[in-house]
Amino acid sequence: DSAGVVYSLNFADELTQTTYLAGKYGHVAFAPVDIDGDGKTDMVFLTPDEVFAYGINKTQLFHYNTKDTLKNKLYTFLYPDGKTCIGGIEPASNKVYMWDSQGNVCSGFPLFGAVGFNISDMNNDGQHYLVTGSPDNLVYVYSLP
Repeated sequence: DSAGVVYSLNFADELTQTTYLAGKYGHVAFAPVDIDGDGKTDMVFLTPDEVFAYGINKTQLFHYNTKDTLKNKLYTFLYPDGKTCIGGIEPASNKVYMWDSQGNVCSGFPLFGAVGFNISDMNNDGQHYLVTGSPDNLVYVYSLP
């Protein structure tokens, strides 16, 4: 939920509640994703100025504090090699962020862009591209390493 609480319902109709974030964050974006490649679902949270990742046992995998104000939308991307990246947008400064599985800003980021983005192998050649837009109605396509 918006406070960083994850609710799980199993097949026996048992509801559990796990609080991952301490404190008040207002709006929190959330994505369940295997960030560390161990085959287990991790919990990733994006607040207006922080990114958190936790293992299923509540062990903090990383925490990144940004000086920018991030839009309340979390993007995740799984590369074919199993590597997961997390993305966010800072619309006031037209920045697209991408973090690796250790919480480091990926090489070459932030990129220019202010709206949602997608990552795809557009030419089916193994090269991935990030596609985003800007406030002036332009589309930007970035080749990713």
